[in-house]
Amino acid sequence: MSFIKDILFSDLLLTKDQFSFRYEGELQSVPDEYHDDLNDLFNKALNHSPVESEFQLEHDSIFYRAVVFDDAKGKCVVLRRLQNKVFSWRDLRLPNALKNAIIYEGNPNKEVVSKGGIVFIFGETDSGKSTTLNALIHELALLKGWVFMTFEDPLEVLFDSSAYNTGARIIQRNVRSHELVDGLKTALRSNADVIKVGEIRDEEGAQMAVQASLSGHTVLTTMHASSIGDGLSRFSKFLGDNGNAAISNSMRFCIHQSLSQTEDFSNRFLSLKCLYPHQSVKNVINDGNFNQLATYSDSQTSKLVFGG
Repeated sequence: MSFIKDILFSDLLLTKDQFSFRYEGELQSVPDEYHDDLNDLFNKALNHSPVESEFQLEHDSIFYRAVVFDDAKGKCVVLRRLQNKVFSWRDLRLPNALKNAIIYEGNPNKEVVSKGGIVFIFGETDSGKSTTLNALIHELALLKGWVFMTFEDPLEVLFDSSAYNTGARIIQRNVRSHELVDGLKTALRSNADVIKVGEIRDEEGAQMAVQASLSGHTVLTTMHASSIGDGLSRFSKFLGDNGNAAISNSMRFCIHQSLSQTEDFSNRFLSLKCLYPHQSVKNVINDGNFNQLATYSDSQTSKLVFGG
């Protein structure tokens, strides 16, 4: 019997008669040799006790977020694969120049780790956005004894604060979308140094993130977007009439990332674009010309990712 943990994927969609998995945003049928293992997983999800519509499930040392619901033909189970470990920047083979540009805001001193601003990670589903943000939290916690607060639905990985000799405290909360604003208010009252928001989906959450970033908290967040320009344009619409100005004042750094898989699903390749808000970039954002950001992004990516 072959085991589904050996295939790289983001989601599984299981019904009694059909097993599918998602990669690069598309559903594909799972090969027959994995069906016995998936039958076990499917039944484990259906037999979960107490019965909940959404819960965390472990199977063959892999953790999943499981959602169970009824369709016209019976039960349907959707499983999102969760991570078991926090990856470092080095684990992910991300460029040090990119990390330093985010952490030090381009400061050549490389000793002063500044706070404030929003770090955006844009990308499609299963592009590794949260993995990159978690790696950034890990790198910051190695440097500074700060308070980190994360708000996600669900928690995708658990940090161990005792692993950081800086004294960093990483407080993680599982919150639903409608609980996010209250969570951000708690982070502000608690004077958290770094705030991670799993994803910003509405106007109130966007406004709170900007407020936090402008008052000295570093905000890390993800958004579904096809490019940096697309993501910032969408975020601006959340903020209303003053959205462009709010972004140019609060943006710290942007990354867009995508993952491509090999034909046998055994490996994936990461592609990155990045953008740092120097004055020319801020001017473009203030004018709302988000489609022009690609030129600046290409130039900065060449320098920070490829060393050009």
